[in-house]
Parts: sequence; C-alpha cells; structure tokens
Amino acid sequence: MFTGNFGHEVPGFWAEISKELKQGSQTLRPQKPQPQHWYYLAIGRSGIVISATPDSRDNRIGVELSVGSNQSKKHFNALLAQETEVEREFGQTMDWQELSGRHMSRIAAWLEDSDPTDESAWPGYVAWMVEITLRMEAVFRNRVNALE
Repeated sequence: MFTGNFGHEVPGFWAEISKELKQGSQTLRPQKPQPQHWYYLAIGRSGIVISATPDSRDNRIGVELSVGSNQSKKHFNALLAQETEVEREFGQTMDWQELSGRHMSRIAAWLEDSDPTDESAWPGYVAWMVEITLRMEAVFRNRVNALE
C-alpha cells in the first residue's frame, strides 16, 4: 500500500489520501500524487488551498488552510475574526499563524507525536489527514468563497 518515506518519494502515501478523499467529498478534487512533502487541494479561491503535510522536524503531521492569495493578510484576518465560531464548528482549537513578514498565512491542525517516517503508522495518519481535511473543507469552503 505505502512505499518510500518522507525523506524520498511518497506518492503511495498521497495516493491513499487521494483515494479516500474522492470517496469522502463531492467537492474536493484531489490532485495526482507527486513525490513531494505536501499535498494541496483547491478549496474554491485562487491562492487559498488545504494542504496536508508531514513535519518530521517537529515529529507531527498536519493539515492547514494555506492563505497565499493576492490579499493574503486581509483574507487571513477576516478568517481570524471568526476564530471562535470556526473552532467551535471544527471541533478543536487550531494553530492560527499570520506569519509576519511572509506573504502566506496558515490555519493548521496538528497531530503531535507522530513520526512521519514510521511507515507502520501511515494508515492511521492517512485516516487522520482525510478526516481533518474534510472537516476543514466543511468549515472553510463557504467562508473562503465569501472573502472580499
């Protein structure tokens, strides 16, 4: 099912996520898995995507809403103004990162103490990433599309 590790090519890992998302969402259009350390999904607005990513440096995996639109800070702050409602709908607190001095901002959910290089744990990581991705889509899709 899974081949490679996050230090090398990982299309098998992303292929599993893609397959699960195709079954779980009518609106997300999973991309072709590539040998990279992230997996982007369009959410309906240019420059804003949902991204699944491993973080072997901090021993965790995550899913984030990456806000890199042409008005990224304005869009991030509009979403941040809804933080309480977003987190209530999402079901947990999120990591809101404006990333001062950078074009992009992010809103992330992390699964801590998760070694992305441990292939025996990949099925559980896929399940978690798919669940979080679907929850992010449900919480953010309409909000992102309503941004001015």
